[in-house]
Amino acid sequence: MIIIIIMKVKKIMNFTEKAEEKALENFKNIKESIKGLFDVLNLGVSDDLYFNAGKENIEGLYQNFLELMINDSGLRKVAKKIQNSEVEIDITLDEYLVETLEEDLQ
Repeated sequence: MIIIIIMKVKKIMNFTEKAEEKALENFKNIKESIKGLFDVLNLGVSDDLYFNAGKENIEGLYQNFLELMINDSGLRKVAKKIQNSEVEIDITLDEYLVETLEEDLQ
């Protein structure tokens, strides 16, 4: 009986560790993507209206992302709503549809 309990605890710990590693990897990738978008905008003319609008959007995206991440209670509720398909997470960019990652979320 004790061996079974120890095996279950190890399995839970392993799952938790993998989930944390994946979350940290996702966070790092998001930060790199935001920085990359900002760098691409910097390649253009810095006084351009589109550059300024893009820069403001990227800064807003990052600020909202960080606020969401530190709002533990709210984030858990939003994650649950996403899992229950109560929140739409598809984004259409021109004619390209960024499809949901439902398989990765489960």
